[in-house]
Parts: sequence; C-alpha cells; structure tokens
Amino acid sequence: MSLNNATGQLIVAHERIAGFMPAMTMPYKVAGTTSEVHPGDQISATLVVDNETEWLENLRVTRKAPDGFMPLAAPAAAVLGTEVPDFPPEEPG
Repeated sequence: MSLNNATGQLIVAHERIAGFMPAMTMPYKVAGTTSEVHPGDQISATLVVDNETEWLENLRVTRKAPDGFMPLAAPAAAVLGTEVPDFPPEEPG
C-alpha cells in the first residue's frame, strides 16, 4: 500500500475479491482520514462501489510496515492495466 499525495488516493495491492475482481494493484479514494496509514502498511477496509465510482471506508492498519521500509518506485505515468511486478507471498503469522 502506498499513498499518492497528489490525488489523495491509496494505491493498494489487494487480494482477489470473489465474484468481483482478480487480485491487482490499483488506486482507491478513501472516505475519512489516511493520516495513520504509511507506505508498506497492511490494511483492512470496506470497498464500497456505486454506479460511477468506488472508495474505501472503515480503513484500519492491521500490520505496520517494517522500520526502514522503502516502496518500489512506480513509473511516473502508470495507468490502470499497466503490468506490475510479482510480489513475494506473505509469510504466515
């Protein structure tokens, strides 16, 4: 997860949402504050979808990023549909 300060959106690498979308990385608007969220944090949120847009509500940090975490640099002109690198699987626990 990372924060795009220019748009105020969180860029989230999420798991598959059964019956809705495959696992992917994409930006989401957030209802409420993002001040407690930092790059690399793992989050939990409710995805709300209407006819025109989607956003995250009830955002909470479930696991803080390790000290010294540095996010991968994203291409400046990344757009939806751009291929992203594979991420290593999470370790249990």
